[in-house]
Formats: sequence, C-alpha cells, structure tokens
Amino acid sequence: MTIQPHVLNHIVNFLESLQVPAERIHRIKQADENYPKDDEKVWSAIFAAVYNSIRTGNYEKTEKDHTDLYSVPFTDGIRESYPGNGFMVRYPEGADQSSAKVMFRLVLNVHCNPESLSVIDRFVLDSNAHHYKIPVDFEERVFHHDPVIIYFLSSPDLAKVAELQKNLASHLRETPEDAVLGQKLYKGIELIDQKRQQSVQEAIDYTKHQDPALSEFLSRFFDDQRLERNQKVSPGQNYTINLLIRLIAEAKQQYLEDSKKPGFIARARRLLFGKKR
Repeated sequence: MTIQPHVLNHIVNFLESLQVPAERIHRIKQADENYPKDDEKVWSAIFAAVYNSIRTGNYEKTEKDHTDLYSVPFTDGIRESYPGNGFMVRYPEGADQSSAKVMFRLVLNVHCNPESLSVIDRFVLDSNAHHYKIPVDFEERVFHHDPVIIYFLSSPDLAKVAELQKNLASHLRETPEDAVLGQKLYKGIELIDQKRQQSVQEAIDYTKHQDPALSEFLSRFFDDQRLERNQKVSPGQNYTINLLIRLIAEAKQQYLEDSKKPGFIARARRLLFGKKR
C-alpha cells in the first residue's frame, strides 16, 4: 500500500494551495515520518485533510449559532433516537428505525439554533422525511457546509421543501459552488439522490484500477459491516475519493514529464531519501 513520494508531495502542495489549517498538513507529514512502513496512517491523514478541506468553509460565528445543542427543546412528536458518531439524530415518534434504505438527502447549510431547529422539526413531522442529524460538536455545526442533513426513504415533496426554504430564509447560508455536491434547490439547500452515489465495494473496485494503494486503504477504511450491507459512500466521501484519484493522476503525469528533464534523477533521489516537500 505504498504511497509514492511524488504523489504525497503533490497532495500536500494541493492542500497548502487551499490554505487548509497547518495542523492537518502536519499530521500527514508526521505520519509519513513516524510510520515509514505503515502507509495506512499516511492515507488516513490525507483522506481526513482532503475531506475536511472540501466540507468546511470560513463561516463567521454569529448570535444565531447556538453553542449547547442539548439545551434546544424538541418539538412535540420529535425525539432524539441515538447519538451516533458525533451526531444528534432526531426522529418523528413511531418512525421505523430499522435499517431503512435512504434514497435522498436534503442538505441544509443553516445556522443551528432553537428557532431554525424548530422549523426543521416541523418540516420532518409534516413531510415524508425519515430523520435528520446535526453534529454535536459546535465547531462542526458552524464551519461545515452541511450541518443539517435530512434523510428520505422516497423522493421529498418539493412543495414542502419550498415552504421549508421560506421559513428558514433568515437562517440559511450560501454554500460555495465548488462545495455543492448535489442539486442546488435554493441558497443553502441541496438535494442528493443516493442512487447516484457509489457503493463501498464499487468505490474500492474503481480505485483499484486507478491507484491500488488508495484502493487498499479504502478496503480497510470502510468496515466489513458496510461492505456486507452494500452501503453507499457518503457524497463527501465520494467527492474526496474522486479528487484524490485526480490528484494522483496529476502527480503521475507531472512525474513522467519531469523524468524527461535534465537533473531528474538527482531531484528524485532527494525527494525519495531526503523527505523534502
């Protein structure tokens, strides 16, 4: 599962060009230096850095951002089902919580506060939404492009979505165009069709033809349970995988072009043995 030095160098340069927080790049370099024979740790740091770079933005904290999620009251008929992977999950009472197959996601780039969550609660109760989730961590709610994701087992009623947009208008934030992963419906609202997302196995098989090292990392990154259920990768994960494939291809092409230039062998040896970025 070896990651080539020129590939790692290209990915690090790309992240630096995005001005991602220095600690994310430091984690990649630290993993590369401390675990030279364990590229899984390097890939893990790379995947996290790339994923976070495309799913977070420079949003300002405002009075509309509520710090204590658990102090926000639940609308009658809505309850918290379970805290899962750092998220609060809110369901309508009586909803089937078995392994239902999600077909659509409605992504909201919204300030999370008692007023906005009350609007979303009512929307979930009045529509065919199955549940929605919110990050428990305050920083994630503020800086992520998708702090609220509403899940549907069938196509959502777009008329009700239009009403939701109207009621949430003062709380919605504009998502940068390059961060929109689905169909943009309104400012801060996008719809994602799960059928268009790769399954975990499809992602692993596809990357195997592009870069075996990345494919091997993904086979370990996604647990066996997700493989057995043939679950889909998330839109953010799907985007990250495709972006990494593009960066790897660019690095290989640049390496090929550089190999034809004078002094290439000396530069390659410095990169390989000197760990110069």
